[in-house]
This record gives sequence, structure tokens and C-alpha cells, in this order.
Amino acid sequence: MKRSSKKYAEALLDLTEGKSKKEIGDVIREFVRVLALNNGLSKAQEIIDEYERMADSKNNIVRAKVISAKELENDSFNLVSHFIKEVTKAEEVVLEKEVKKELIGGMVIKYKDKVLDFSLKNKVEELKQILKK
Repeated sequence: MKRSSKKYAEALLDLTEGKSKKEIGDVIREFVRVLALNNGLSKAQEIIDEYERMADSKNNIVRAKVISAKELENDSFNLVSHFIKEVTKAEEVVLEKEVKKELIGGMVIKYKDKVLDFSLKNKVEELKQILKK
């Protein structure tokens, strides 16, 4: 019987809930063994991604990304993290950072299905569109 990545992830989440780190390690080793026996290793990344989404949802964790034209200072990084935590009512925010010089200045914040574009590049593009009218 073929199982979806989501079903595997649900099973893994159930099996690891409330377990110690050692017990989780044992569960994961057995899970991978069973996955290999069922020729499911090709789904491993999909299962991991789905598991992460489910665990994050269950634990009220929001994963986000801030993209800026230059490396953010700690104060700015913490401010973005706090903003996302407040807006989403999350228990925890896992914030990834990326630098893209082509943004010129400002930043783009991505979380859940939201994209907040505060980049100078975007503002210039908006101004061009207004001037074309």
C-alpha cells in the first residue's frame, strides 16, 4: 500500500510526541528502516518538510525569512522577529536571514503566505508605475 508523505509525517509526529531525545532518536531510526523496507526513502525530504510544517503548527512556531540589501544588525533582526511574533501570535519565530544587494535598501519579510516588501527597489518600481499613468 502506498502512503503519502503527509501520512508518513503524521505517523512520525504521533510516534515522537512526548518522547525524550533518546527515544525520538530510536523512533526515527526505526522509522527510516521501515521507510527503506517500503521503498519510501525517495519521499524522505517531502516527509521531513511535512513533519516540520505539522510540528510547527502544533507548537505555534512560525518560520519566516527577512531579506535585506545588507546584513541586518542584531537590533533590526530582533525587531523583525518581535514584529512577526506579535502579528502572528506565535510562541516562537524561527527567522532566517538573506542578503540581496539588488534590493538597494530596506527589506522584504516573508512569513506564512505573506510577503511584506519594504525594499527601496520595490518603492522605485511602484513610483515608475505611478509615473507611467
